[in-house]
Amino acid sequence: VKEIDLVSHDTTWYGRDRGVRDGLARLLQRLAGVPGLAWIRFLYGYPGEISPALLEAMAHPRICRYFDIPFQHADPGVLRRMGRGGDAGRALRLIERIRTRLPEAVLRTSLIVGFPGEGKRAFRALRRFVEEARFDHLGVFAYSSEAGTAAGRRPDTVSAEEKEERRREIMAVQSGISRARNLARRGRTVEVLVEGLDASSPGVWIGRGRFQAPEVDGIIRFSLPPGAAEPPSALVRVEINVAGDYDLGGSLVP
Repeated sequence: VKEIDLVSHDTTWYGRDRGVRDGLARLLQRLAGVPGLAWIRFLYGYPGEISPALLEAMAHPRICRYFDIPFQHADPGVLRRMGRGGDAGRALRLIERIRTRLPEAVLRTSLIVGFPGEGKRAFRALRRFVEEARFDHLGVFAYSSEAGTAAGRRPDTVSAEEKEERRREIMAVQSGISRARNLARRGRTVEVLVEGLDASSPGVWIGRGRFQAPEVDGIIRFSLPPGAAEPPSALVRVEINVAGDYDLGGSLVP
């Protein structure tokens, strides 16, 4: 095993049920000492729980400096109706703190468009937030009502067509940001965890970098040197020479 991913509804709350403060930071530090582990990653941490102790723990070379923070929205009114606090300014300040402490930090978020009461002004605030935050990875979901929830009792004020249009607009903004970030990686050599052969391209292998979580982010396709039948190990070095909106391509570095 080369990679361990810690996942829960709110991983940053680890240890709270036992009264442990900064439990996730302590867990990461202990995992970093396990022989053989190369990458340790946690997913899904709420904005208010990204503490100085957690940032300090994530400076360890075995821990992926990857933050999956579900901001959900940027407009304070929409966030209040979601039962969440905060606003764009608070979120941007957190992002700045993370990137200042860990310049190589990678940020992913998930957003919801079309939540009841999301007017055009609120949506514009969300778009500005995405443009300013410049996330490495981002997912957008159109709101759908669920019975038994507080939001489900609100009138659905945004049509299905408008929700989809807003979702596409945010993804178009993010596509440009993602492509620019990937273009900046061309010419660099990155560590890649090999996942197997590309079923659609004979002779091409697939893997991920530290900046890519499994199943939700892009992949790295790479070729082997002439005469090589397979990668020499589970972790290899790949020089990036192809950059798409989400995926990368390159060649194995001997």
